[in-house]
Amino acid sequence: MWFGLGAEVALCDHDQMQTSFEVPGVGQWALDRSHYPGGVTPLSQWLLQEGMAGFEHVFEDLGLPAKGMGVAFVNGFMYSRLLPLIGADAAPRKPPPDAILKLAFKLHPELKARNKTAIATLRDRPSNDVVARWDNELRPKLIATNQRLQAFPVDSADDAALQQHITELVNGLRDNCVLHFWLHGHDLGPIARFLHHCIQSGLKPTDAIGALAGASPSTARPLEALVELRGLLVATSPVPTTLEEFRDSSDQAGSLLNAYLEERGQVLATGYDLDARRLIEMPEAIMNSIRSATPPPSHDPEALAADLRQHVPASDQPLFDITLADARAVMDMRDDNGPLTLEWPVGLLRRALLAAGSRLKDRGVLTAAELLFELDETEVHAIFSGTRATSDELE
Repeated sequence: MWFGLGAEVALCDHDQMQTSFEVPGVGQWALDRSHYPGGVTPLSQWLLQEGMAGFEHVFEDLGLPAKGMGVAFVNGFMYSRLLPLIGADAAPRKPPPDAILKLAFKLHPELKARNKTAIATLRDRPSNDVVARWDNELRPKLIATNQRLQAFPVDSADDAALQQHITELVNGLRDNCVLHFWLHGHDLGPIARFLHHCIQSGLKPTDAIGALAGASPSTARPLEALVELRGLLVATSPVPTTLEEFRDSSDQAGSLLNAYLEERGQVLATGYDLDARRLIEMPEAIMNSIRSATPPPSHDPEALAADLRQHVPASDQPLFDITLADARAVMDMRDDNGPLTLEWPVGLLRRALLAAGSRLKDRGVLTAAELLFELDETEVHAIFSGTRATSDELE
């Protein structure tokens, strides 16, 4: 579903109820069901809205002629739109002729400044500096923070300590959301520039993508661990049928499995929101992944890149080399961004909220621990104080 320039209301008939989907503002809004197919919890709605500041910052850093991304929620469903640099809140109107638009980039102060920055971006390629910062500073810091938060004893801590832990997770996730979207400007930009150059040179984008294979070790690491675990599984007699049987089958199996789950177990595996499950909650899925793990197909990205290069005009081959190198450089950061900034800490927040919800359920305050996923950004900081919504309100 999308809301166009003339659309005002769409109605959906569900269980004999009429639900009104009203346009959240001016412009054209697109429904995002790739990340949040079933709607978004109140807390994640707030985090996403706060995180849009990352797009605003990176668009300015790179010189994009856009203000940022707008996000709104209609009956819990996420809609987004690109915000124009000029007149983002004005009623939509027909774009000016190309000649007028070119003149605006020469005369309008904001457009002129963005154009100057964009030229510098293409020349200086600042994303390479961001990758270096990711490798040396941001990624190690995110891992260390997630590991520290994961070590918190959610089941044995008292209410006050658990509440403090939840508050720290929420505040950290707000900063992570801003960082997440800022990083995406720096990882998707070089990939898009490489693909654009390839298409302009007459190459198929699917062939161009193949030249990026192998540039993301963070994607390969979990599969490599599963392949190693599978080797131990099939060598055990009788072959274990459950995760616990496999863990107890040998010291080596237990050690490798625990290391894998220490790194991946608390990461969200079925979605991006609090109501998605963590990997640790799906032991049978883990066993199936181990049973079916196979080494990735062998490939030679250098040979593929060399073949592609031969089909690029000689005058464009230096730019092909530069854009390919830049796209490869950002691939690992792109693939590790989501898990480290969001999927791992949101998984930890889910774990903490379930622990808090279980306590309140045992005390007769809530009918289900999962009701705490309906708390908003204010209530989540007062779970045990009685100032949050009641069980009936959350239901």
